[in-house]
Amino acid sequence: MMNDVRNYMSELNSKDAMIKELKMELESSHFLSMQLKLENEELSIMQVFQMSENTKSLSTRIEAMDLTDNQQLPMQTEVRRYKEMLEDLSKNELCFNY
Repeated sequence: MMNDVRNYMSELNSKDAMIKELKMELESSHFLSMQLKLENEELSIMQVFQMSENTKSLSTRIEAMDLTDNQQLPMQTEVRRYKEMLEDLSKNELCFNY
């Protein structure tokens, strides 16, 4: 009987040690999980910031291109008008030559 008690105590101590080891492993896993979540959040924030910066940059480029287009439109109109004037003059010159 005493021998059985010793065996049970030994098993109990062994299982207690295993439980402590598993608890430490679980705590370590929770800690690593939290670290990974924080790193993931940090990366997400950095990604959002980068996308925001890219959007600002693209908006600036679009505004510059719109400005250039708006400046070129009057020039194109003027060039078209000069071409028409030149064509009219050429037609008139042809009429005078005949």
